[in-house]
Formats: sequence, structure tokens, C-alpha cells
Amino acid sequence: MRARGFTVTSAPAEGTVGVSDEDQLAYAAQHDVVILSHNRRHFLRWHARWATAGRPHAGIVILPQTSVLPQLTVRAAMMLDWIAGQGEWRSRLFLWGDLQRRFTQDFRLGGYSEAEIRLALGQQE
Repeated sequence: MRARGFTVTSAPAEGTVGVSDEDQLAYAAQHDVVILSHNRRHFLRWHARWATAGRPHAGIVILPQTSVLPQLTVRAAMMLDWIAGQGEWRSRLFLWGDLQRRFTQDFRLGGYSEAEIRLALGQQE
């Protein structure tokens, strides 16, 4: 991720391990960083609650959990590059499935090879 120009941190690096999902979201909002999570159910709920309350956040990206680190890394990078092109990403929630669907409809994201797209889609040869 850093090689692609992203600033990367984690709950352990920030000292927020064990903190509630809402507090993680608040921390990310305070520091204006997009939060990436596998926890779809909880963050869908928190996103809706914050939207209803008029509380802004810095954006949420939901990625499916995978044990294949290169796949997770390329998916995360693709999502961040994709949302950067969406205009305002703050206070929005983005799902991997939305970008995945676009890829299957021949959408291509600049800066990624066909091999990386296949890896992200789980279509390794």
C-alpha cells in the first residue's frame, strides 16, 4: 500500500486495539482517515447511525475477509484509488462488491494490471 503512495496505519500502531467500532470510527474521523474494515454488519450500522445523527466521518471501506494477503492488499488499494475518483468520499460507505461488479462489466482502474484485477477478483490462473 505504501508503495502505491498510501499512508497506512493500524489499530495496533495507533494504540486503539480493543476500542469499540464506534470509537474506531470517531478516531478515524478526528484524524480524517478512511477506515477499512471486514466488519460489514457493524460498520453498515454505524454509518447509518452517524448519517441519521448528522455526524460526519472520513469514509468507510468494507472489504471481505481473506487470508490471501496480496489479494487483500490489492483490493484495499483499488478501493482507495476508486473512491478518490468519486469526488467527496467523506461520510460515505463503500463496499468491495460495488467495485467488483464494475470490474466484471469491463471497468478498468488506471494503474492496475489485468493480473492484479484477476487477483482482486479471485481469478488467479
